[in-house]
Amino acid sequence: MDNAVPVLPQPRQFSTMAFRLAAFSVIPFTVMWCWSIDDAFLHVLPEAIGIGLVFASCFGTLMGFFLQGEAATVAVANRGGFIARLNAATAYLGYYPAKKKRNFLAYRPAFQSGVAAGWISVQVRDGQARIVGPRLYVRRLVKRLELV
Repeated sequence: MDNAVPVLPQPRQFSTMAFRLAAFSVIPFTVMWCWSIDDAFLHVLPEAIGIGLVFASCFGTLMGFFLQGEAATVAVANRGGFIARLNAATAYLGYYPAKKKRNFLAYRPAFQSGVAAGWISVQVRDGQARIVGPRLYVRRLVKRLELV
């Protein structure tokens, strides 16, 4: 049995997310653009590549801002009560428990929450909980934990 305590991942940076999303969106957008024009594919391809690059850079920049990672620390008075509140708050946001190991919890997003959003990881120890995940969802989770 492995008793090692898992280490939380570092939050994703804006530049990493923006580049990754742009790289994954440029080819599908370019092909769909060519397909939507009533002309020969190779005739519109040079124009479509330029339009695809513009779209990908805008899409990557905008979505990279929303999906970049963030880490937050929350005070924990009662571990059992905190985990119950955490499960309720993550379920409200569309995240469901995926892994649990001693003081480490991982939540995966439901399809409706957006698969690209990424997992939320929580490590509870020494009266604190460190939460790492997508910026938008971590901020909402911290606010939700304060309300519950």
